[in-house]
Amino acid sequence: MSSAPGVELERSIDSIQIGARHRTDLGDLESLAESIRQHGLLQPITVTPEGLLVCGRRRLEALRLLGMRKVNVWVRAGISGRLTELLAEQDENTLHKGLTLTETATLYAECKKLLSEDASRRQKASRFGSPSTPGMDGAVTVTAPQTTPAGDARVQAAVITTGKQARQLDSAGGSR
Repeated sequence: MSSAPGVELERSIDSIQIGARHRTDLGDLESLAESIRQHGLLQPITVTPEGLLVCGRRRLEALRLLGMRKVNVWVRAGISGRLTELLAEQDENTLHKGLTLTETATLYAECKKLLSEDASRRQKASRFGSPSTPGMDGAVTVTAPQTTPAGDARVQAAVITTGKQARQLDSAGGSR
């Protein structure tokens, strides 16, 4: 495949043509839609100049779930013909590298630490007579709403790093 340049443009979601795709199981689109709602679209959808989807089918469907009508897409020249379309689809779906177990463990540890610190900060800010709220009667009016799932930092960090709730975690962060 060539390294032909591309350009980012806004495009109507309904104008993007799906074409023949090999992935038929799109998986959990609601989690992806929630991630897009919270953080925005982190990886753009890629289309040909004619509007044929090259990569990003799951992201496209998640945007539809969110009721979006337009999206910024990466328009990529140089993908013409069925063979280059297939090679691009294969690369998009198979060349992603997951985190190693060590990388997952360090991500878990950092998430757990930051979630604990955030919970502690919110707890201190909501105490009666808190130094962060001098002269206040103790009513919580200045803390940000919690954007992470309810529960302790250990469980939240497990969900963030694995996508699943761990039943029990040992002290090293692995599951038992």
